[in-house]
Amino acid sequence: MKRHPIGITILLFLLSISIISGCISSQNTMKRGTLTVGVCAQYPPTIYEENGNLAGFDFDLMNEIAKRMNLNTNFKIYNSKSELFDALEKNEVDCIGSRTVNYERRKFVDFTRVYYYDSVRVAVPESSSVTLLKELKGKNLGVIEGSVSSELVESYLTNIGCKCLYYDTPENLTNAVENGEVDAVIGHEMYLEHISTKCNVQKRYLDEKLSVSYWAIPINKNNPNLRNSINDILLEMENDGTLDELKLKWYGKY
Repeated sequence: MKRHPIGITILLFLLSISIISGCISSQNTMKRGTLTVGVCAQYPPTIYEENGNLAGFDFDLMNEIAKRMNLNTNFKIYNSKSELFDALEKNEVDCIGSRTVNYERRKFVDFTRVYYYDSVRVAVPESSSVTLLKELKGKNLGVIEGSVSSELVESYLTNIGCKCLYYDTPENLTNAVENGEVDAVIGHEMYLEHISTKCNVQKRYLDEKLSVSYWAIPINKNNPNLRNSINDILLEMENDGTLDELKLKWYGKY
C-alpha cells in the first residue's frame, strides 16, 4: 500500500488546530476579560429594568461572580426565554441569568450548582373565601405563559374547572391583579411576593405546594472551564455568607 506522508501530516496539523481552537473556545471568557450574561429583564425581583438600568438578584449575583473572577460584566437583554437559550447555544453569551433546572434543558445546556430553590404555589387575596384548590372552580386564575407554573396548570389544575388567564410577562400579570381581572395567581413564591408588594394587596397562600424548582446558571456545554470556575465562586459565596445576603435582599428569605 502506498503511503501519503504529506497528506497525513496535513491531517494531523488540522486536527491539532481543531483541538487548540476548542480549548481556546472553552476559555474565551477569561481571554476577553469580560463575562457576557444574557438576561430577560422582565422577571422582578430576579432581573428587571428600573429607570433604564438593570436591577435584581441576578444583576447583583453576576456582578459579584465576575468581580471574583477579575472580569468585567456585559449584560445582553433578550425578549424571551427561547431567545436566551438560543443565544447561549450560538455562543452570543457566556451564560444566562438564573433559570430553573429541568431534564429537557439539561439535554442541551450545562448548569452550575443549584443555589436557590422556590415553591410554586397559588395565592389569593386575604379577603378571598377560597381556601382549597378545588374551590377555584369557576374562578379566574392568572399565570405566566410558558412558565413552569403554566405547565402545572395544564397537567394538574385544568380539571378543577377554573378559567386560566395567560399573560406574556410578569408585568402584565401584575397589572391584571391590580385591575381585579384574576381571583388567584399561580407562580413561584418569589414572584408572588413581588406582585403582592407592588399591588399593595395582602395575599394568602393555599396550603398545597404544587412543585419545587431549583435555580442555577445555564452555561454552554462546550465551556466546562467556566462552569467549574463559577461553581467554585458560588461555593465560596455560600461559605462567606454573600449568597445568603443577596437572597435575603431580593427574595426576603434564604
